[in-house]
Amino acid sequence: MIRIKTSRVLLLLIVFLSMSLVMAGCGKVAEKAAEKAAEEAIENNTGGNAKVDLDKDGNVEITTDEGSFKTGNAEWPGEIPSDVPRFKEGKIVSVLENNTGEQGKGIFVGIEDASLEAVANYKGELEKNGWTISLTSNTPESVMFGAEKNNSMVTVSFAIDEGKLASGGLTYSEKN
Repeated sequence: MIRIKTSRVLLLLIVFLSMSLVMAGCGKVAEKAAEKAAEEAIENNTGGNAKVDLDKDGNVEITTDEGSFKTGNAEWPGEIPSDVPRFKEGKIVSVLENNTGEQGKGIFVGIEDASLEAVANYKGELEKNGWTISLTSNTPESVMFGAEKNNSMVTVSFAIDEGKLASGGLTYSEKN
């Protein structure tokens, strides 16, 4: 789903997140300077266009020719169709959107603080909405399942730490 160049963008994101935290108290001028510096660095490393938006709350949104990445107080993406139920438990910590044009699109929703029960309930909600569960994997270290409908797929995957869910999330992908 993510091209190799995107990994450079994510590495740069870490640097600029740090910059934004340092400059959080410096006002709008510093925020705009950090955005401009981040855009130039991403464009120089990827050869494409980039737009970076930082805000005073530490939220970051990066949009490139390959897609976009949002982190901070992220919300359920409006681009995910309504027949994909919202994952209601836990906190959305990041959203990564990638649109590859003719190949399709993918959206990852990073979620923390969910429960094993929420994952099981979510599988049932997908089935109620006409999705077919096509793969399931449960190990002591992780829980994962995939559901398909038409040209789309939803994959839910979480790591398990000490018997409880750790970080993970949901990926919606669609083929053109």
